[in-house]
Amino acid sequence: MKKIFSTILILSTVLSITSCKYEEDDIWNQSAAERIETVSKNYAETLMNSKGGWAMQYYPTNSDSYPTGNGYLLMAKFADKGVVTMGMKNVFSSNAYREDVSTWDINKDQGPVLSFSSYNTCIHVFADPYDLPFTGTKDDEVNEEGKGAQGDYEFSMIEVPTDGNHVLLMGKKRNSYTYLTPVPEGTDFKTYIEDCQKVTADFFPTTNPLEYQILLPDSTINTYQFSSGLTTLYPAGTDRVMTGVVNSYLITNYDGKYYLRFRDALKLKDGSKINSFVYNKEEDVFKGVENEKCTLAAPDMATFIESKLDDGRSWAMMNNTDMSVTYMAIYTALAVNFKNILKADIKGITLRKNNGKLSLAINYGAGIRPQSVIFNIDSYTLENGKFSIGNVTTDTDNGKKILETKAMQALVNSLKQPNTISPATTQYNPNVLRLDNDNDAELWLTITLK
Repeated sequence: MKKIFSTILILSTVLSITSCKYEEDDIWNQSAAERIETVSKNYAETLMNSKGGWAMQYYPTNSDSYPTGNGYLLMAKFADKGVVTMGMKNVFSSNAYREDVSTWDINKDQGPVLSFSSYNTCIHVFADPYDLPFTGTKDDEVNEEGKGAQGDYEFSMIEVPTDGNHVLLMGKKRNSYTYLTPVPEGTDFKTYIEDCQKVTADFFPTTNPLEYQILLPDSTINTYQFSSGLTTLYPAGTDRVMTGVVNSYLITNYDGKYYLRFRDALKLKDGSKINSFVYNKEEDVFKGVENEKCTLAAPDMATFIESKLDDGRSWAMMNNTDMSVTYMAIYTALAVNFKNILKADIKGITLRKNNGKLSLAINYGAGIRPQSVIFNIDSYTLENGKFSIGNVTTDTDNGKKILETKAMQALVNSLKQPNTISPATTQYNPNVLRLDNDNDAELWLTITLK
């Protein structure tokens, strides 16, 4: 009797969640077993109705460590007769695209349970108990005791709306959530995954990583190691070690827009929650889906540039730098003059700090003996989105000869004038910047953090 009551109670909970999604006039005239059968059939139809398949935001566990706590983008296309085609490209497939076909069904286990019922290398690899070859250290190559990623391949079906705009699953063992969104018919799984991975890398680079802030209506959350995909979040003004919590996220494309969704919902002081941010291309900003007053904020540009200079980094224009035709003519003429004077080819021009002062260096040579001609900058302005330099001098004879050329004077004069600084691609990745001369629209170039 207790078992029957438990089944009915759980089923009632499932139906209370989905009652507004499946309007069955006679569902309550059915037995508990019949109700589960009806709901399971409806859920299966929803999964199969997405002819292009689904993008699965899969999290093996709710762990706060790599790799069990990271998110993995899997693809799945459910067909009739219990056939499912899956795809993935991540560290569990040696970062090569992998596709596999297996079976699926929906079990009636005190409520519908989606089961990948035969072995599929795109999801069961997360559940296999083995030593992960890409973990460990040089001193300890086996450091996770053969437990694997500890993930699930059976999921309680928590939300399955009939409009098919998403499906929410929960792993039976680990209780971690997997969020599915449909993809258009004809979607190539490999292309979809690689596009989402490229967007993630472009926005949140692992090379020269940055930190961001999540601006909520009532508070601000700082982030740490955001580009790793497994970030620490902590309230602004507090100690990260004492107050930080680990959360992970994935970026997917749904209905032509890019969404960043956190594994665990962020809680606002008013009790509401936010899980997802959608990218607004026109404004170059991620805005909250549940509350558009929530945004993901990029680093302050001037502060970022200054901090990198203070850290000994440099901003470079290289031979393959993207620049206007007018700037290219200046750069080309300077390269000719430089070769005539020093009998060497320019490798690039960098802005950097020497002894706390900004300098401009023309770099030449290669291999283990790179060399530079240094030009001293007596002052510079970097504020309100503008950049300009003061007077330029040099201490070497060759440097003086170069400084006297028309090409070098043109370069210096362009930098003496106000230049508007903007990200070359997105504010979330200011590792590549664009300088637009305020007085001449034909004078622009990009500089890259080195």
